Formats: sequence, structure tokens, C-alpha cells
Amino acid sequence: MEQIQIQRDVETRDAHFRWDWIEERFAPWENYKNRLVDEWGLDFFVAYSNQFQAGSQEQSRTFIGDRWELLGEWKLLESDSVGDGKLAFWFLRTMTLGDNRSNEYQAAMGSAWPLNDLDTGSNDERNEIGFLWWEQNLPGDWGLVAVGKLDPNSFIAVNRYLFDDRILFNLGTLAIDPVFTLHDDAALGAYGEFRVGPAYLSGLWVDGDARNKSIDFDSIDNGRYSYALEFGFETEIEGLGEGNYRGSWYRADSKGRGGPESKSAMGGAISIDQDLGDDFALFFYWSRRVGRRAPLRQNLSTGLVLRQPFGFSHDLVGLGFSWGEPDGGQGKDDQFGFEALYRLQLTNRLELTPLLQWIIKPADSGTDTRLSGGLRLRLVL
Repeated sequence: MEQIQIQRDVETRDAHFRWDWIEERFAPWENYKNRLVDEWGLDFFVAYSNQFQAGSQEQSRTFIGDRWELLGEWKLLESDSVGDGKLAFWFLRTMTLGDNRSNEYQAAMGSAWPLNDLDTGSNDERNEIGFLWWEQNLPGDWGLVAVGKLDPNSFIAVNRYLFDDRILFNLGTLAIDPVFTLHDDAALGAYGEFRVGPAYLSGLWVDGDARNKSIDFDSIDNGRYSYALEFGFETEIEGLGEGNYRGSWYRADSKGRGGPESKSAMGGAISIDQDLGDDFALFFYWSRRVGRRAPLRQNLSTGLVLRQPFGFSHDLVGLGFSWGEPDGGQGKDDQFGFEALYRLQLTNRLELTPLLQWIIKPADSGTDTRLSGGLRLRLVL
């Protein structure tokens, strides 16, 4: 639950505009939240984000969407003998506000991967339980166990600078990997992690037919599951800083409905993020899959993150590059993408992120390049 820790410092953020009179209005709310932490062990935050995008396609389409989310953890067990335990939860509501949904904007741009993570499917609104699980830390820092409605992307093949469109990149291969997919969304399952020093070995099992919008027990006995294993190494390198190195493997059983989209699948991923001192960080991510048809068979993403530009400790500049190989059965050329963004911490609670996406050889278009510009606003309460 690293997101909770990231949001705890809202009162001390180094922002471009320090409006103390606003923080004074929020003081009762912060005092109430702090009291919940101290007395009940309940820690949470509410966030609202709004995003606008416009592309260079002939149809001159635009996209406008927003999202409300409630993310938190409730520490209910503190024990030296069995370890600490907590309930982690994430509820979200995603809405399309303009004439085009996220998938329609993607199609108009001819892109093989999404250009944001605000897809509402065939509707203009999507309400769901992002995850709801019990997390039990093992005594002596030996690892942890989690059981419940799990988000596989929170446990396996993670990367500190990728796969979180709320605060970083929006390009599909940088925001959510479309290749290494144990399950389309969260699903009922279990996760275990065993640690020895800086190294760990982890495993994940989830219901392969679960629905993401609710707690679904209907399909757990149908014998179609997804599994994953990961070996990781977390270290501090003198003169550089934190580094995380992970290798992951997964298998997803056939969905049993026939057709190439329902076949079994197997894949692997390598994920690396390494700080380069206090101001810079590098990330690298590669994944490949075989079997079940998906938009991409292979993904390689890399880039650079500049932290605290111009002395603002909570600003961030991101430069990301991706290469994607479409599924061989679709007869499409490889697609390349580049995204540049600057996340400005305008006030303690308000972030503004202008971003530019450059799609090279879009797989579903006859053009050589497409540009997509966007603006994301995010308010944290």
C-alpha cells in the first residue's frame, strides 16, 4: 500500500503555491483522519482526477474523463507472535464526460494500446471494487500473505515508475502492461511472499473467470485459474540509491469459451527500476506472452524520471519509450510510442500534469505518426 504512504505528507508538500488559508479549511478533515489512524488504525485518502486529451487524427476526436477513488488500509491486528494484519481496499468510479469513450479515442488514433486508463467499456460509467484483501505480515519480516479480491498488478511484475496512470504515465504500455495479464482486472485469489534479506520469492493464484465489479464466488470451482511466480531483489547501491530487480512468470488457463481470445496463455516479464542519486531514476520493463490472443504479444518499455526539477521536491518529469509487437494473428506492424510529462505540484493537494504522446507507426492506422496531447488534474483529500 505504498500509495497510502505517498499521500500522508500532503500538509508538508513543497508546492508552487502555498495557500495556507485553504489548508486551514481542511484542518478539521485532516484532524479527523489522523484521529482515525491513532484510535482505529484506519488510514485512507480520497482522490479526484480529470483528464482531457486531443489527437492529430483526421476525425479530430477528443477524450474527456474523470475518476473518483477511495484507497485505504485498516490495521486490525498488531502482534509480535503472528505479525501485523490489515484490510486493504480500493473503490473507484470512472466516467466518460465527452462524446468519445477511451476505447473510441484509441481506435480513432489507430493505436494498438490504450492512451489512458479511463476506459468505461461499452458504458459511460464504471463502478467497481478495485481490490479488497486481507494482508498479513509474517513475524520477523519474513514476508507476507494476502487473501481476497486481489489486483495482480499490485503484486507481480510491478515497477515504481510504471503502471500508475493516476500519478505518472498514461500511455497504455507505460500505464498498464497489456501483455503480462494474469487477469483483466482484480479477482478472488491468494498471494504469498517469502523474504531472505534483500531477496524474495513470491507466488500468486487468482480465479481466472472472476468479474472485477463485485466479490464473485460463482466461478471459483470451475477449474480455470491464473498463476504467477516471481523472484526479486531489492537493494540500496551506494552513490545511486534504491534499486528493484524482478523476474516474473505466469500462466492463465483457458476460459473454456472457444476462440483465440479464450485459449490458455503463458508469459514472462523482467522489471527494473534504479535510482541514480537523488534527482534521476531509470526504469526498464520487458514482457512477452504466448497463447491467448491479445492486442500485444510483446512489450518493451524504458525511460528516465527526473525528480524534484527546479528544486520542487514533489514535481516530476517523466520520459518514457515503448515498443509493442502486435499479436501475430492480426497481421499488424510493430508500434512505437513516446510519452513526455511534467507533473506540477500546484498546491499541497492539487497536481497538474501536461503530457504529450507520440505514436510512431500506429498499428491500426495507415499514417506514420500520431500525436496526442493531454492535461490531467488531480485533487487529493
